[in-house]
Amino acid sequence: MLPSVGNLRIVIDGVDEWDLSTVRKLLTDLMRLTTVDCGSHKLLISSRDVSHISRLLCKKPTLSLSEEILPVRAAIRAYAHARISDLQDQMSDALDASVLRAIEERLVEKSNGT
Repeated sequence: MLPSVGNLRIVIDGVDEWDLSTVRKLLTDLMRLTTVDCGSHKLLISSRDVSHISRLLCKKPTLSLSEEILPVRAAIRAYAHARISDLQDQMSDALDASVLRAIEERLVEKSNGT
């Protein structure tokens, strides 16, 4: 079946929330898919930095957002700002700008980079 799929992309989020046996089996099976010589299959796994998952993926390329704190906070701030601006537009500027800035700051603070 895989040769007929071509360029397969699989994205899995929240792997750190699963039990260890499920994670181990799933990752083993999915990583086998990316080594099948029948196209360009890609696997993206999203997880908090958990030791048992890190060990399973230690030989795979990784990207750690915890090492990119400032850009992540900037992206979260830009998103929060845009959504709050949309909300303000919908409410015909009914909310004070200082209140909206305080809400934006609180959202960025509470996001903890996620």
